Amino acid sequence: MNYRRLIRGFALIFSVLNQLDLTQAQANIYNGYEITLFATRKTFADARTDCQSRNGDLVIIGDAQTQAFITPLLDSSIPVWDGHDFFVGYWIGGQRLADGWKWVNGSTLPLPSSTSGLYKNWFGIEPNAPLSDHACVAMTPYTNTGVHTNTKGGWVDDVCTNTKYYVCQRDLCSSSPCLNGGTCSRGPNAYTCFCPLGYTGRNCEIASQQQQCRYVCEDTVQCNNNHRHKGDKGETGFPGKAGPRGEKGPQGVGLPQTLSENLTSRLTELELKVETLLLPVSCAMTSQVGYQMMRSRQMKHCNGGWEVFQRRYDGSEDFQRNWDDYKVGFGNNSGEFWLGLEALHQMTRRSGCRLRVDIWDYSEDHAFAEYSEFSIGDEASLYRLYIDGYSGTSGDSMTQHNNVPFSTIDRDNDSHARRCTTDVHGPSGGWWFAACYHARLNAAWGPFSTIWFNNVWHSWKQGGSTALKATLMKIRCD
Repeated sequence: MNYRRLIRGFALIFSVLNQLDLTQAQANIYNGYEITLFATRKTFADARTDCQSRNGDLVIIGDAQTQAFITPLLDSSIPVWDGHDFFVGYWIGGQRLADGWKWVNGSTLPLPSSTSGLYKNWFGIEPNAPLSDHACVAMTPYTNTGVHTNTKGGWVDDVCTNTKYYVCQRDLCSSSPCLNGGTCSRGPNAYTCFCPLGYTGRNCEIASQQQQCRYVCEDTVQCNNNHRHKGDKGETGFPGKAGPRGEKGPQGVGLPQTLSENLTSRLTELELKVETLLLPVSCAMTSQVGYQMMRSRQMKHCNGGWEVFQRRYDGSEDFQRNWDDYKVGFGNNSGEFWLGLEALHQMTRRSGCRLRVDIWDYSEDHAFAEYSEFSIGDEASLYRLYIDGYSGTSGDSMTQHNNVPFSTIDRDNDSHARRCTTDVHGPSGGWWFAACYHARLNAAWGPFSTIWFNNVWHSWKQGGSTALKATLMKIRCD
């Protein structure tokens, strides 16, 4: 009996069972995430802790599609408790902090009056909790409760220490389901494990016979060509069985096992090639948002068909970096980051690349700019910027930077008498500075009372006096 495979199988089963909770109402797969509704009353903080213990967090509802998916799952038969129907509901991942309403990932949760275009689903007079309360967001399961004329799924705010049901969201790959060094790729309805050579199966849990031999043969005991454990008669080896001691048999004894191993190996290779061919070549081939595996086996940050190379929204990453950092890239894959100048040059070497810049101010207003021509020169050109063909809602603040080299705190390539990166308008980070800028998106994160220290886009609103809170720079190449 293959005891080692049996033990690994039981370990996998126990790992899955350990993640189950009999109190959960429903678990559903949506857009690459497992969304689970729990029918256990907890405070907002305890609900988050429980979601995080399951490798997830309270759900973030950033679009109407996610809202429409979750709303029908809410249990409208929940009884009213504590004498008030607004105590009833499901916590989701929003709360009011000192700097405003936020989702649990730090992004902005817009108020009803917001014109930013970010999704919101407050109803009636919500939110209306006193400013002295720590308020959190819940979804109501009812329609037309009492005199409130609420709609099922609508958002309400309530004191975070009250108890409610809750909705968890977990990335399908967050529990690391792929074993033995396999790589997990999240799809819209399921995850896929890309297994290393020598392993196969849904979770890379099945080792080939050649791989199993490595477990059996110790350093002091060699395997023969048939991968048997050569020694005293005892437990069955892999893949053949041990026999009595005697003269070495003919070489052909192990032929069936060799053919079987070759067939398994070839099938594994074919499976990997087919799975690879199903992956997108670039972000332009997928509508998914977030990190995606490409056919080249590289991970790229995609956003609706564009590849993101700069992302800022909370000041968690320091953009006051030297030349080498800006060349190779830096930051947190799940937060703020800069992809890298060398990568941008390689991506835009061929013609047909476009740039899109999305900007938000501290009033949550949004604007964008698109450029039909965009490329970055090589390091010998100081990663010179080439840009043209503006369209959008923000006004054109990048064309003035055309044919301008890149500068950092340790490489002063601008045309100003002083350093634009440090000595003109505060810590400005790396950028294509002339003398000095019409757009600046890598400066220290504000807002600052000294207005010229902020990230700005001069052609939008009040020009240099409008501080930018969040920026997204992304490209798309034909």
